[in-house]
Amino acid sequence: MADERFARAVELLGHEADQVRVGALHALAGLARSRSSYTQTVLDVVCSYLRRPFDHPDYDRGGTGGQPAWEQAAVRDADRERQVRLAAQRVIGDLVPDRGQPEDRDGSAPDLDLTGALLDYLDLAGKTIGRLVLRNARLYGTTRLSGAQITGEAWFTRAVSYGRMDCDQLVFQERSNFPYLVAHGRVSFERTHFEGGAVFLSAKFRGPVTMAKSVFDKSVDLRRTAFHDGLDLDCSLPSPLRPGTANMVVDTSSEVRLPTGWTVLPDGRINRDGDAPAQVPHLMQ
Repeated sequence: MADERFARAVELLGHEADQVRVGALHALAGLARSRSSYTQTVLDVVCSYLRRPFDHPDYDRGGTGGQPAWEQAAVRDADRERQVRLAAQRVIGDLVPDRGQPEDRDGSAPDLDLTGALLDYLDLAGKTIGRLVLRNARLYGTTRLSGAQITGEAWFTRAVSYGRMDCDQLVFQERSNFPYLVAHGRVSFERTHFEGGAVFLSAKFRGPVTMAKSVFDKSVDLRRTAFHDGLDLDCSLPSPLRPGTANMVVDTSSEVRLPTGWTVLPDGRINRDGDAPAQVPHLMQ
């Protein structure tokens, strides 16, 4: 019976009417709540729905600074689909356990694969997530991960954030990967705990970034990372490991706070306590 309900709900996700698709999402959520063995499967289906191609004139405006001409019928269709997708995001938030609550019966937190998804005000604050994949995702509004715990690897490779990213007091238990991330708004990692290695290779931060009071237990890769606005890097770094900072870019016209022993030289280079001058990476503007 449960398998039939699941199959029927998945089938209805392809229905032409938006209200039917929303109903299918609620049916899947109800099945997962009544049978925990379905939770990961339902989340996989909902994430798959959000990975479907989608666009909206609001997102075009936020992403490029200009709004192309949309037919009114296309705008109405996009508005309706947007509401379905917001319902899908709420289903994910409802099914992922709160931090500190019991996880799946096998003791693992659910995984979320949102590769390439377009997400609008994604809210997973205070949740416990297994593996989180946001490769090539487009994030609009405020992406909320504050107070969450990610027990598996986290992947933000080539994701683009057009709004804020709130990641305060987030715990990354495994490796966190942000290579080639582009963030246009404020990014906050205050008091975040990076228990695994952290990779920010070639990431670009257009807005201010704070990692104040964060703790890095293992290696930190900041090579070719570009900070184009304020930067607060007053954090705890692993010892004796030394962060990779080759060709890291800092906007010296903005306020910059660095770990103890690091200074920004007049020519824009960073000097880390104990580095020989020849080893100091040049900060390319």
